[in-house]
Amino acid sequence: MKSWHSSVFASAFVVAAAAPAHAELGGQVFFRGGVAMLVGGDRGGEVFTDVNGASGLRNDGKTGYSMGFGFSLPLLRDPWFGNTLLAEILIDHAQFSHKRVVQNTSALLGGTNTSEVSVSQIAIIAAPKYRFELGALRPWLVPIGMEIIVNSPPSNDTTYQTSAVHFAAGIEYRLFAPLSVGVDARYNLGFGESHIREDNSFMAGGYLGFNF
Repeated sequence: MKSWHSSVFASAFVVAAAAPAHAELGGQVFFRGGVAMLVGGDRGGEVFTDVNGASGLRNDGKTGYSMGFGFSLPLLRDPWFGNTLLAEILIDHAQFSHKRVVQNTSALLGGTNTSEVSVSQIAIIAAPKYRFELGALRPWLVPIGMEIIVNSPPSNDTTYQTSAVHFAAGIEYRLFAPLSVGVDARYNLGFGESHIREDNSFMAGGYLGFNF
């Protein structure tokens, strides 16, 4: 009996060792970073960004950086072309301006103290993603997605979030099975519910993807 158990255990070990390390589903976890810019105007001259430009100091930058992470979860295979439809979930942080301006609290108390204030945005995105399976090269497209934008500092009305739509396109190269590198371009179109001067933004950069 002991010999039979040992044989079964040994056989199972051999089968497990011979099997592939994972059965790939077609999904990906990715980490991105790049440049971000406000489209149109800037947020200089608002109450919470620079106290309406007090002392001539304006937080009016428009271009900075973005960084974030996301998941591409496979939904189905295109039955005609063999490409993949995925659900993309992305959380991205962008900073557009970071300048020394009159501090808001100091101004309320009649002072003129200054501090460095960042004008930034967090985007939470969920969207369909269509990926072309061309071997190691995999272009993709997000035709439209749902988005929530959280702005900092808040607007003059103290509102800070708005719903939005998201558009994106990119291309990646699969270095080997578990790892891809790629570039993307993304556009966030806000609906203006936060009442800030400008909440539309463009992002472009690169990413590192871990495939599963």
